[in-house]
Parts: sequence; structure tokens; C-alpha cells
Amino acid sequence: MSRPSDKDLAAILHTTKGGVVLDLEVSPGSKRDGVTSINPWRKSLCISVKAPPKKGEANKDVLELLSEIFGIPTNNINILSGAISSNKRVELAGITMEHAKKAILAALGADA
Repeated sequence: MSRPSDKDLAAILHTTKGGVVLDLEVSPGSKRDGVTSINPWRKSLCISVKAPPKKGEANKDVLELLSEIFGIPTNNINILSGAISSNKRVELAGITMEHAKKAILAALGADA
């Protein structure tokens, strides 16, 4: 995959007082868990999770996947909006914008 532009990364990430907010587009019930792309039109990071969208199972997998990608505990990740939608906004507490960008590039296989 080609390296996402700084503009694409800036569109999906927002700095907050305590960390970073990330916009996601989630595909539940997928064959594998992982980051698939950045959607420049919806300004979101696209991820897939194996769990079905039932009884919060997919949300649990989303939190675990984000914990793995960003190297933070799941209790530092909060779904701000979209708990019952595939479009979510999550807060990643305790990380910097630079940390978030590097983690996303690594997950996409487009390391700097």
C-alpha cells in the first residue's frame, strides 16, 4: 500500500487535552482483524474485526485491536460515538498525535 498523506492522517486524527480522537469505519464479521485502509472521503481509518455486530462483540474486538495497534491498554480507549454504528469516533487517552500517526502507518505497512 502507498503511504497515506499527512493530509489523510490529519483528517482522521484530532488532538484532545488527554490524547487523540480517531474516526473509524468498522467492518464486523470479517475474515480477519486488522487495519485495511484510510477512507479519504469519509475521513476515517477502515478496520475489520472477526466478531459479529451482536451484543457488543464487535466493539470489544475493536477496543482490543486498537489496544494492540497503539500499544495502550483497552481502558485508555473510549468509544465517544457510534457504539451501535459502523462509523465510530474513539478517544485514545495518553498518546500523542505523533505516536498515533506512526502506529497507523505501521499497521498499514507504510512505515515512515
